[in-house]
Amino acid sequence: MKSWVSVTVILAIVLGCHAVASADPIIVTHDFRITSVAPFILADKTRDIQSRASDVLVSTVTTPPPDGLQGAATSILTSSFVDPFHWTAQGRGSVTLNKLNASPESGSYSSAGAGFGVVFDVTQPVTYAFAGEGTGSVSLAAPMVQFSSGLASSFGGLLRIVTPGEELLDDETIFDNVFSFEMSGLPFQIPNPGSASDAIHPSFAGLLVPGQYWLFWATSADVALQGSGLGSGEALGRFAFTLDFAPVAPTPTPELPSLLLFGTGLAGVSWRVRPFRAPNPNRRR
Repeated sequence: MKSWVSVTVILAIVLGCHAVASADPIIVTHDFRITSVAPFILADKTRDIQSRASDVLVSTVTTPPPDGLQGAATSILTSSFVDPFHWTAQGRGSVTLNKLNASPESGSYSSAGAGFGVVFDVTQPVTYAFAGEGTGSVSLAAPMVQFSSGLASSFGGLLRIVTPGEELLDDETIFDNVFSFEMSGLPFQIPNPGSASDAIHPSFAGLLVPGQYWLFWATSADVALQGSGLGSGEALGRFAFTLDFAPVAPTPTPELPSLLLFGTGLAGVSWRVRPFRAPNPNRRR
C-alpha cells in the first residue's frame, strides 16, 4: 500500500508543477498611463484597457485671443496591452505659444506631457524584445522677450522592483535597473532664440526572471515667454515603442501515460520486494 501512496504523491507533485508552469506568465498589476497640459488646465487621465484593443487620451487647450497671447498645448497617448505578449504605446506632447503685444503681463508658460507606466508580475521566465523611438524639437523666435525658454524631453526604462516600499513606487522602494534611456542632454533645452532637435532609438532584448517589474516612458514639451517684447515658441516631445514577450519553454515533463506506466513499474518493484525475506541462520534445516 505504501508504494501506491508514494506513486500518488509523485504524480501529484509533477502534475501540480505543470499546472503552475501553465499559469499566465505576465500579469499587469498597476496602470499609470497619463496625459496632462498646464498651466491652463491640468487634465490628468488614466484608463484600464485590459478589455479593449486601444486607448486614446487627449487634452487640448487654447488661450483666448483678447489677452494678447495665443497658444495651444496638446497631449495624446495611445497604448495597448490587451495582448499580454505584445505591448504598444505612442505618446506626444506639443506646445505652441505666441506673444502678440508688448505688455509684460501677457507673458506665460505652457507645458504638455504624456506618460506610459505599467507595473507587472512575471510568474515564469520570459524573453523580451523592446524597440522604440523618441524625438524632441524646440524652436524659439523671441529676440525681444526678456525671458524665453523651450524644452523637450523623452526618457524611460524597465526596472525590477527588488524591495517594495510601504506604498508602491515610493521613496522606500528599491529598484534594479534592467535597461534605461534618455535623450542626450536631458533636459533638452534652449533658453535663447534658435532651434534644435534630438532623437533616441532604444532597443533591448533579454530574459526576465520571475519577479515584479515597472516599465515606463514619458515625454514632455515646455515653452515660456515672459517680458515686454513680442515672440513665439514651439516644442514637441514624442515617443513610440513595442514590447514583445515570449515564455521560455519549461523543462519537458513526462506525459500522463508515461507517469502511469512509471507508477505501475514502481508498484511492481514494490510488490516483488516486499515478500522477500533474508534467510534466518538460526532456522533448523
